[in-house]
Amino acid sequence: MNYRLIKQQEELSAYIDLVSKIPRDVDIVCGIPRHGMIPAAIVAEVTGRPLAAPGSPMWYTRNAVIRWHNDPPTIVIIDDSIGTAATMNGAKAIISNEYPGSKIVTAVAYTSEKTKDLVDIYAHAYPEDTKIMFHSQFMHSPWERPIGFDIDGVLGDEWPGSGDYDYFLEHVRPYRIPAYGIEYVVTGRLEQYRAQTVKWLKNNGVEYANLIMRQNPNEDHGAYKARTCRERGVKIFIESCRDQAEAIGRTPGVMCVHYDSGELFQ
Repeated sequence: MNYRLIKQQEELSAYIDLVSKIPRDVDIVCGIPRHGMIPAAIVAEVTGRPLAAPGSPMWYTRNAVIRWHNDPPTIVIIDDSIGTAATMNGAKAIISNEYPGSKIVTAVAYTSEKTKDLVDIYAHAYPEDTKIMFHSQFMHSPWERPIGFDIDGVLGDEWPGSGDYDYFLEHVRPYRIPAYGIEYVVTGRLEQYRAQTVKWLKNNGVEYANLIMRQNPNEDHGAYKARTCRERGVKIFIESCRDQAEAIGRTPGVMCVHYDSGELFQ
């Protein structure tokens, strides 16, 4: 299996590409929550059609045309990608019930060569043996498990390199807190700072199973994290430092994402 991480700018470009493929006589643009709402909102704004979600009232864009082109209306249902089509089919069932007799068109930004026939319109098709993940979704759902996270620069702000370190450990601002439980927090912080680190993780709602801290102050951070991921069987690690991410990604069986840039090393 090959893996591909869709960066945010690339994701936005695909949504723009999708706009040109949407029929101009569409009456309602329906986005599948959560991530389907972003491309749907773009399509609705460009076409001037009302925006809706399955089972929800319509929202009208600034220049939305209220009069239908068609009666019953033509409705396009949009999502960011498609897998089994279960979500898309569920949305179609709801829309069909809300608008009996309506013509429904399905559209996604990304599909595999295997699933492209499950939708009417798509912007980009990727190879069948490729698994994609959106950079924007990392904090909402894991790509693979076990998953590991760095602290400084990912879960919390990066240490500035000067100042009161004990104060920093207690008061560092949360940066990106995942909405799900993670198997490993692997940090370059030394073991002597475990108590402060555990307290901060608890206070900021980080759900985790294992906290791994550096024992040897002379060990290279990237080498230490790569070794830890290999020994613990971590499949994907989210890292703040690009050089360290590259080193971790060279470890057999471990993928590493440099979070700020969205680069995937494997």
